[in-house]
Amino acid sequence: MPTMKLSFSNGFLMAAALVVSSCGQAAAQSVPLPAVSKTLSVRGQFTPLAIDEVAGVSLKDDQLSVRGAFASVMVPLPSFVDASKVVRHWALITEAALEGKKLLTFTHDETLDDFTLEVPPTDAEIRYGVFEGREGDEVMVLAWGKDAACYWGYVRIARPPAGSAPSGSPRR
Repeated sequence: MPTMKLSFSNGFLMAAALVVSSCGQAAAQSVPLPAVSKTLSVRGQFTPLAIDEVAGVSLKDDQLSVRGAFASVMVPLPSFVDASKVVRHWALITEAALEGKKLLTFTHDETLDDFTLEVPPTDAEIRYGVFEGREGDEVMVLAWGKDAACYWGYVRIARPPAGSAPSGSPRR
């Protein structure tokens, strides 16, 4: 029976090792997800994903399943998310590229409250869903990316207590 011999150049092997090690390191780092609203308190974070692209997202056993072209990752949802209670009132209204970042503006279809998130620059589709939070707020879960620059994150959306300033607004 004939045998097949595979050979790879040293450059290919070094590049593959760099990609694998970069993905492993990136997956552990969460950073704040900048948000601004005139009427809401919005705060959250995002984390890199070790996949090639975000091709699809689904829920499975209180985990976010993010599907790439070649692999999928399961991300446990934060404990304050009630994944059984979907909120369908938020829409992504505006996407804008600005100075090395992407701005996403979401608007509520009944109250017309809105907020803007700042994410790393991308032209990938933004996939998101909103759920009731266990503490009276709402939680938006997002995933996006391509070309191995992939992320998932969440923001908690709440009305601020009377007398306090919403996200990103100047305090007097």
